[in-house]
Amino acid sequence: MNDASELSALQQRVAEAEKALEEAGNQWKNLLEVAGDSVFIVDALNHAILEANSHASRRLGYTPEELRALPYSAIEMKDEGGSGAWESEYSRTHVYEARLRHSDGSLIPVEVSSRIIKYRGQAVLLNFVRDIGLRKAIESEREQLIAELDAYAHTVAHDLKNPVAIMMGYSDMLRDFPSLGESEIAQITDNIFSGAVKMQTIIDELLLLASIRKMDDLQTRPLVMQDIV
Repeated sequence: MNDASELSALQQRVAEAEKALEEAGNQWKNLLEVAGDSVFIVDALNHAILEANSHASRRLGYTPEELRALPYSAIEMKDEGGSGAWESEYSRTHVYEARLRHSDGSLIPVEVSSRIIKYRGQAVLLNFVRDIGLRKAIESEREQLIAELDAYAHTVAHDLKNPVAIMMGYSDMLRDFPSLGESEIAQITDNIFSGAVKMQTIIDELLLLASIRKMDDLQTRPLVMQDIV
């Protein structure tokens, strides 16, 4: 094979390698674009944003060029009040909660899955960022419901304890039935009945309170608290 043939073969191999490299790069970018999460490729040393998919741009209100001009620390704030971070022993992926700063200044609660990979010959952080705003809202509602349930249980215990104690006391007095007069027995039974009526009223009111949450057409109006007090 002469020099010209060798040069032509070498150029062909270089062209094939460049094409394969371009196809690999396109496949990589396609993977980033079809991901359901926001994806950031961040320089591991200076934390500059090297790449970000279109989902990240739309979610944060920046253009891709604006994101690449920012350090990652300018948009991510660690959520100190979030659930505990953890790391996969298999993939060394670090998972933690944070908040991303939108271009309008608002903060978006997110979960970040971050791992170090090689990208174009350098070590980078590959961050998959998932919006957890809905999950946080559900968790907050759950905590509120638990607090309301605790308060409800406390109210039930407190309000029912007094009439039960009264009924128990008068019932105990009836043990001396032979020594009691008719008027005393009548008074005791009246008090026991009054306690039972009070308990029934409290139970009915608590059931009404519990049913209010299910009412879609509940009508409200101002109350004169002075008259109520």
